[in-house]
Amino acid sequence: MEAADMNIDRRRISRYSVKGHAFASNSKTQFGQVIDMSLGGIRFVFVDTGKWPDQKGEMDIFFNENGFGIEEIVCKTKWENVLANSISGMTIKERGVEFCNLNELQKKQLESFLVKENNFPVAASPTNT
Repeated sequence: MEAADMNIDRRRISRYSVKGHAFASNSKTQFGQVIDMSLGGIRFVFVDTGKWPDQKGEMDIFFNENGFGIEEIVCKTKWENVLANSISGMTIKERGVEFCNLNELQKKQLESFLVKENNFPVAASPTNT
């Protein structure tokens, strides 16, 4: 991905900040904090340990306050930025991912969380854009 590509917002679906604490995980060993999301994807921040897939993979999303979670979401990386490098060699990054091929249950779970828990407009749905 080139830096110029990361500065252009090509999203078809608006993202909204998540209330409370939401986390993205790839196999429940590597976690990142969700910053914003939509039915089309999420942006999250994580400490890079080299365990996140670079381009395409699966992730789970968990919402701490209510125990809500969505598992095995197929996604692909759209962009990534380095936020900070520490002396210990750890790198903090933010990443934007697009959801791919959500099944009906995953779509309903995401919509339920976005609309009911966060009061996001129904227009956040890809079917209404």
